[in-house]
Amino acid sequence: MNFKSYLSNHRGEAARIAREEGVAPISVWEWADKQVPAKRVLSIWLLTDGEVTPHEMRPDLYPPGVVEFCRRALLSRIYHRKNKSADPPPAPPEPDEETPEPTS
Repeated sequence: MNFKSYLSNHRGEAARIAREEGVAPISVWEWADKQVPAKRVLSIWLLTDGEVTPHEMRPDLYPPGVVEFCRRALLSRIYHRKNKSADPPPAPPEPDEETPEPTS
């Protein structure tokens, strides 16, 4: 989805993104009409929960292959943010794996 469509379909998002980016809402609409500044692309991608990709905002800077790699990183970040954990819990040892006895 392109950024302008996203803003049109999500009422109030321009104001929220502007607040997060420290700019006026009109600036966000100008980016959507013209070009998103390079330094804002990744933060907007995060703020839209990946609905607007870096490639859609700036294909000159983010080719599709790079976007797929970043998408996986974003999904991981969203998962951890929603689950309020920094890392998944460690996996238990395999049943056939011997746990070393503590030495004293």
